[in-house]
Amino acid sequence: MRNTMKAYFAIPLTFLVGLTVVHGQTVLFSWDFDGFSGSGAASSATYATVNDPRLTVGNFNRVGLIVDNQANTFAASGWDIAENTGKYFSFSVAVDTGKTTSFDSFDVFMTRKKQGKDKGPEKYNLYSVINGSSTLVASYQFSNNGASTLSQNVGLSGASVLQGLSGTVEFRITGFEDDAWTGFGANPSGFDLSFNGEVIPEPSTYAIILGLSALGWLAWKRRGSG
Repeated sequence: MRNTMKAYFAIPLTFLVGLTVVHGQTVLFSWDFDGFSGSGAASSATYATVNDPRLTVGNFNRVGLIVDNQANTFAASGWDIAENTGKYFSFSVAVDTGKTTSFDSFDVFMTRKKQGKDKGPEKYNLYSVINGSSTLVASYQFSNNGASTLSQNVGLSGASVLQGLSGTVEFRITGFEDDAWTGFGANPSGFDLSFNGEVIPEPSTYAIILGLSALGWLAWKRRGSG
């Protein structure tokens, strides 16, 4: 009888055990542009590492900007002194049907041109675009006007639009307050851009699992009483 009970509960318990594994905050996906020639779009298949198979990450692109061929760096020039939301880096993230994702933070390593007064943007904004609606979700900047590299962890847990997200989100990163080239890359010790968070089933999925558990228990009880 004990083995029979295990059989009835095996499938729901397997789902439950699998779910607990992904509840810790972890690196969901990241880019390391070592080896990138600097031209064109950065193919997600080549440069992105996606750690959760329930996510699909699109290519890294430049929009409204000039391609700047900096080796090992996804770079662009043609920025404006004032923020221009028509010029940005972009990529998309889609979560599988029946799942949601929540973003906790992102880690960024950037390199910019710094030759006297000729330098890349100092300040950056991250926007999420969901169903055509754009929301500013984070801001960051170089530590001082003379710095040529930037390494920061930027929080996202306070951005309500990025919590319990289903479907597809496009991320856009704008730069401003200088116009020379800037980009992601040349990190000597790790990824150039990575996003952290979790992927979990939607509440309806939990209901299905609990329902299966209840049916298993009832079937076991009926078998025992018969």
